[in-house]
Amino acid sequence: MKKFAYLIASLLILMVGLHGYAYLFSNFVLSSAINKLKNSSEFTLSNINQNNSIFSTNLNFTLKYKDFNLKFDIFSYHSAISIFNGLDIVGDICDLDHQLKMDLIQNENSVLAKFNLNIPINGGISQLKAQVSPLKIIENHNLFTISSIDISTTFDTERLYFLGVRFDKADFEFDGISSVFNGVDIEIDYLDGLEFASFDLFKFNPNELNISIKNLRANVPPINIISDEVKFDSKTITNNLANIISNIYAKNVAINNIMIDNINSKIRLENLIINSYKMVFDNILGFRSIGLMDAFISCNPVLYVDKISINDLFELKFNLRGDSFDITDINLDGEFIALRPISTIKGLEFISFYENFLIIFQNNFVNSCAVSIFIISAVNVVKNSSLSVMHDFKFFLAIGFNTLIYLVFLVNFCPFL
Repeated sequence: MKKFAYLIASLLILMVGLHGYAYLFSNFVLSSAINKLKNSSEFTLSNINQNNSIFSTNLNFTLKYKDFNLKFDIFSYHSAISIFNGLDIVGDICDLDHQLKMDLIQNENSVLAKFNLNIPINGGISQLKAQVSPLKIIENHNLFTISSIDISTTFDTERLYFLGVRFDKADFEFDGISSVFNGVDIEIDYLDGLEFASFDLFKFNPNELNISIKNLRANVPPINIISDEVKFDSKTITNNLANIISNIYAKNVAINNIMIDNINSKIRLENLIINSYKMVFDNILGFRSIGLMDAFISCNPVLYVDKISINDLFELKFNLRGDSFDITDINLDGEFIALRPISTIKGLEFISFYENFLIIFQNNFVNSCAVSIFIISAVNVVKNSSLSVMHDFKFFLAIGFNTLIYLVFLVNFCPFL
């Protein structure tokens, strides 16, 4: 009986110890976050309040960042089992000044975002899940609205490993250009982890990217584009240089009511400088433009289009490389296979008249050329032949050979006959 009592007492002491450790760890995490924000020159903190209880800690404060005035309300839940399941932190972020004009019907309390963070106590991968409320931003007659956004990430103290973003609908309107995206899902796996300390938005990092869009509409006058089931995936591999492999698929694309079905492509970019993004943007903005493109081309980048196909209309593949920006140093080779006339595309039926005209013109032109070649060759044979039996044999052999050339010419240059 005493042994059992000792066992129960030991377990209770252990549970209290584990609970105390989780409590201290929870306070350490929250205090560290507050101190980092205080030490940052970009943020201003005020109204900091923290209330501790046995199983939770409540922290709320106001954070000012540029023109945004945000209120954070955070709860950290801790217990003995947090040693195994990690520390759970949940919270709300509110927009106090309503800088981000949201759907007030769904967000009466101006809650900008809700999040749930799980942090392993003994080190490891943390997981963050957040839901950003619907947003509506109007600035200089430009409009941006987006439905609620689901965000998920995995990371540790040094690196980001995964980022996922999902939303149902987004609208953009600016300078007469408008677009609507529905059912967007974006996932990025950073293969080696993206270091926070050396993060560079314009630098290639090893990753696998997947984007899917249920449908999109874009109006860039005078062009109107509608597309369904767009999928894009790519893999970026970096060593001293970066290589990118990408695949694009669209169930259908309508451009000004011209319907194109089943678009598939596989494209590779090789020998890219790691900071190519930054070089391109610097060049566009006019910074350090001298020598930038020479540095880019010095690594002999190559574009491989392994496949571009549109349903059963055509197939195209080629590769492009250049040792300089001199047009004479650019090498392009590939092949194009037409599978059916362009006039079979919905919206381009009117082209059939021109296709038939070109075919007739081609047939007449090719036939005329071929007949001329045939007659000239035959005449030359006759002029160079005598009436002997042996030469008569050569004459008919030459006539037969020229007939064969004529047929080959027709087959290769007039496939529609």
